[in-house]
Amino acid sequence: LDASTKTSKKPSSSVLDKYIALFKEQQISLGLNPVISEVDDESMFPDFKTGDVLGGVFFSRQEFLKLASQKQEMQRPFLILSSEGNYAPRRLFVHDQQIFFNSNEDHHLREYKHSLFGKICWHHTEFHSPNNLGVDIKSTNLLET
Repeated sequence: LDASTKTSKKPSSSVLDKYIALFKEQQISLGLNPVISEVDDESMFPDFKTGDVLGGVFFSRQEFLKLASQKQEMQRPFLILSSEGNYAPRRLFVHDQQIFFNSNEDHHLREYKHSLFGKICWHHTEFHSPNNLGVDIKSTNLLET
């Protein structure tokens, strides 16, 4: 499965498009299955904000449970299938082989019953200065895979 970037309300950036293409190409060359998602809410702020673009690689439920049993990477958010049908970053927790999620905004745990998880390993964000002072920063970070 290859989830494409959710349609953005802002104009496309050719540089960002190149980053996305390179990320997908690299992950596929490693035999991994990439996913790209644009954050569409503030529920994981300050980790991620609306408009951020996240790249990840898919894990199956079994692979995720194995990762969780080794206590690896569980402090980082993962991409999960949201009720809106796109992939959204959320914090995951495992208890008795059941997987639960929450966000920074809503700490209530909900059970996650889907079979795919995206380990976030690439993050693109833009910072805009208040009052149009002309200081805009674009940051693209490759996290550990």
